[in-house]
Amino acid sequence: MKPRIVNILWTGGLDSSFRVIELSQMEVIIQPYYIIDPVRSSLHYELKAIETISNIIRKHPKTKAQLLNLKKIYIKDINPDKDITDAFNRLHNKYTIGHQYDLIARYAKQKNIRFEMSLEKSVRSKAMNCILSETNLASFSDGKYKVLRVEQQNSTTDGWIIYSHIDLPVSLWEMTKEEEINRLKELGHQNTIKYTWFCHFPVWGMPCGHCNPCRDCLNEGLAFRVPKLGRLLYYIYKPYKTIMRKLH
Repeated sequence: MKPRIVNILWTGGLDSSFRVIELSQMEVIIQPYYIIDPVRSSLHYELKAIETISNIIRKHPKTKAQLLNLKKIYIKDINPDKDITDAFNRLHNKYTIGHQYDLIARYAKQKNIRFEMSLEKSVRSKAMNCILSETNLASFSDGKYKVLRVEQQNSTTDGWIIYSHIDLPVSLWEMTKEEEINRLKELGHQNTIKYTWFCHFPVWGMPCGHCNPCRDCLNEGLAFRVPKLGRLLYYIYKPYKTIMRKLH
């Protein structure tokens, strides 16, 4: 019996890196993908994180999976699809989900493939709130491989259009960031954490401290991932952001 091929979107961040590491200790074939957005400030840092962690996984004694080379998806190569983009725009207006969900849905339809997306069940996650409100999730398992998939029945039309090609890992969906880190230690990858990248707007090659992922780290007990300069910027920007939220 051939091993399952798992197509996974990998950003080099904690959540997607955790899932790639978790999959690496199963007998599967891992095909990672990364969307190339040339205007993304963190592009270089994320690709470097993926390269470094890939090398660590391939040499790790607990690795059972075959980790294939990263496939890069260029935005210019993704076909337009009015139905998908219209559905995305409606959901974006309600939940302010990221533009990547339009791109992923269009690419998945274009290539007729499913993608794993590494989302944790966080109350601060706009995508999670959208998925819970707009879709009906059902469990799917194949041995140790367990994910949640969107069922068309009882999902909204827009939710089905955007998320029907997405698999959500059950383990990650039920974890907090701190639990992820503890699990990584159990998997023998406690030192791999430091190579993940999460900041959207690096300052002098370091996490900025005030973008959403940096603030999540500081608010979720993971301040050690943000350097002193980033933490200082966080406390400088925090009052300003609070005032702006009240004004809106």
